[in-house]
Formats: sequence, C-alpha cells, structure tokens
Amino acid sequence: NLPDDDYYADFPQYENGIGLVTSFIQDWQAFIEQAPPIPAAVLVSGEAFAPILQQLIVKTPPASQLQVLAVPNLFFGGSVNATGLLTASDIAQAFATAGKRISSELPVFIPSFIFNSDGLTLDGYTASQLQALIGRKVHVVTYISELTAST
Repeated sequence: NLPDDDYYADFPQYENGIGLVTSFIQDWQAFIEQAPPIPAAVLVSGEAFAPILQQLIVKTPPASQLQVLAVPNLFFGGSVNATGLLTASDIAQAFATAGKRISSELPVFIPSFIFNSDGLTLDGYTASQLQALIGRKVHVVTYISELTAST
C-alpha cells in the first residue's frame, strides 16, 4: 500500500516517481467520481506501475474496457521498470509482442512524462514518430481526465 498524499507534502519526490503514483491515484479517483463515459483504450505503462493501474481498472467497472500494456524496459534493462524511463523502441516492441491481445482499433494513451522538454523520448522519438512506429493513433496525456477528451 502507498502512503496517503499528505505523506508527500508538496510531492518533492514527484519527478522520480515516489509521489507520482499517489498523485495518479488521486487524479483517477477524482476522475471516476465525475462518472464520465470511459472509452475503450490502451494505456501504456512501465512494468512497475502496470499492476497498480490494472487494480484501479478492476475496481472501476466503467473502466473495464481499458487495456493496460505493461512495457518491459529493454533499453536500460529489466531492473529498470519505471514508466518515465520508457523509450519509443520499447513501446513498439511491446505492441509487436502483444500482437492480437491488444486490439489494433483502440486509441493508445502515452504518459507525457516519457517525453523530455524537447518532446523526445529517451531514444530520440517524437510522439508523431512513435505513432508511425507502432502504426496506431497515439494520444499524449498528462492527466487521466484527458482520456475522455482525446477520443
């Protein structure tokens, strides 16, 4: 279990992921309380966060049509499993490996924090290049509420 958000004060550890998960859970709960229609989509995640995201989906029946793609980090190696350190090549490999398990019709939501201030992934891809690489419509999002606005 994670500490409540009060534990993190102003989230000084946000960038390295310590407060990021708690912040996401807060956003998710606020989003779900609004009871918006949640479209079917693929949510890209690192392996560390994927089980937490999957638990949130399971506990939220309106979100049951969401699919989580847990992306192994091959670029840095298996012990690196944070979403923020994913590369475009790792995401493309995960889609190729997933095959038909992940519907090709679904929009793909990529967290904005995998891109640096120049709009590049750690292996130098832009969002549009990533979209071409995986052959799917990509939405770069910062907050879960953008899920309904982007589809």
